[in-house]
Amino acid sequence: MPPYSRNVQVYDPKTQPPVVVGGRWFSTVLVAQSSWVLFHADAQNQPLGNALDREDPNLLPVGIYVVMSPEKQPLDISLTSERHQPRTLSLDISGTPHDVFRNRVRERDGRCCVTGELVEDERYHPFRASHIFTVAHRDVWNLLQLSQHIRDNAPELDQGPASINSVQNGLLLRSDIHSRFDHYDFAINPDNGYRIVDFTEGGRLDGHMLWINQNVEPRYRPSDALLREHFKQCVLANVKGADQQKEDWMDLEDDHDLGNLSDWGQRIGGDEGPSRLELELASRLYSNES
Repeated sequence: MPPYSRNVQVYDPKTQPPVVVGGRWFSTVLVAQSSWVLFHADAQNQPLGNALDREDPNLLPVGIYVVMSPEKQPLDISLTSERHQPRTLSLDISGTPHDVFRNRVRERDGRCCVTGELVEDERYHPFRASHIFTVAHRDVWNLLQLSQHIRDNAPELDQGPASINSVQNGLLLRSDIHSRFDHYDFAINPDNGYRIVDFTEGGRLDGHMLWINQNVEPRYRPSDALLREHFKQCVLANVKGADQQKEDWMDLEDDHDLGNLSDWGQRIGGDEGPSRLELELASRLYSNES
């Protein structure tokens, strides 16, 4: 792409997914050869006023913005080639009994951490112990060395050798909220009071705050680093890929039968079949590791 100041259109969040402000998140989708900032722009895409604060965690107001150098000069800017990681209900490849993870998350939270709905009379069936970072991508977990952010001191037998089943990688969510979390419909910003950014048209969760049990030690609370990684995936899926339909592989009734193609979900014009096959094969191979 030749030197160019990329125009950014921010739509009304009532009708379109909102765009997250701040260099922290725009840096996830924009690639520039030098420092860049956002400016308000006029109808001719000319910058107006001073640059926006790159660390502002709030949503951009409706309007038009332009990406330029701090001196209001054109830049060589492109979109990242990185794509979001599809999440799929897959075999637990962590080497840790899932019921240990599930029971620890249930005991810590006792409610849906997003809606605040309490578990009544030990009736957990409307709730799911949800992984913040999916176990299906343990290879990425290892590549990013995410275990370094885990402070949980539970025995390795309870967390798995890579700590991916630590209680710090879990949230108790109502089943429908869990599905939306897996689909990257919303994210939790640990750098803005754990407020929720809802990327869907209705945006009904936007502005809510994640409930965190303050009565447990910080080493047992959800990891900020893992919440940021999930936020990054939401940005890749909804900001960079706003014009693309996300993969729809989650199916609570999926028995992981690769021969049953109807269970894989359908997407017109996509190429997700090979990606799904690769993910499932990786899951199965990891699960058979000694």
